[in-house]
Amino acid sequence: MASLPSKVVEHVVFFKVKDGTPPEKANAMISALQGLKSLDQVLDLTAGPALRFSSGTYKYTHALHSRYKDRQSLADYSAHPRHVNVVKEFVQPLTDDLLALDWEADLGEPMLPSYGAIRIAVLKPKEGLADPQRFELAEILSGYKGIFPSVGQVSFGENFSARAKGFTWGFLSLFPSGKELEELNANEEHAKIQNEKVLPQMENFVVIEYINSPNSANL
Repeated sequence: MASLPSKVVEHVVFFKVKDGTPPEKANAMISALQGLKSLDQVLDLTAGPALRFSSGTYKYTHALHSRYKDRQSLADYSAHPRHVNVVKEFVQPLTDDLLALDWEADLGEPMLPSYGAIRIAVLKPKEGLADPQRFELAEILSGYKGIFPSVGQVSFGENFSARAKGFTWGFLSLFPSGKELEELNANEEHAKIQNEKVLPQMENFVVIEYINSPNSANL
């Protein structure tokens, strides 16, 4: 088995499923998205309904996270006929909004081969935020794993997607299971960092958490 890379391209998509969509159709959409993990371009891919969601502006119901070795692999995935078909047949008919963020990440360690839960944040820093403040925030987010032992891996970077609705930073935390995700959410220091250091410097944000499971479509 080839060694796992420590530098990856992250791709996250948030979906808003239309009100009144039958659960079985939303489940079928997630199953179809999960099936794209078998494409050669994909290093890893998960998708699921939001376990927890917060935002100042938007409302999303489902999310996808996938990883690629480089930008070209992501472009090839996006253009792949199977991906195009899933979007056309399952995503577009059921959703009335989506947001996508892509960034290059140096993980500082090999990417995890799997994970049980994920917390994804897309952030838009306030206009005019000084460089020292930006640097401090980037250092805090990039160092999350060192602060909170329940976090299995973190990724942080600058967006290059054209579908990001003005969001510029992507930040995600991976966890062995939902138990560790809940441990982070119950941690007072985590709440203090988010509420006193990170969110006050943001013009807007969206945070989604979900459980990664073969049966997550049915949660």
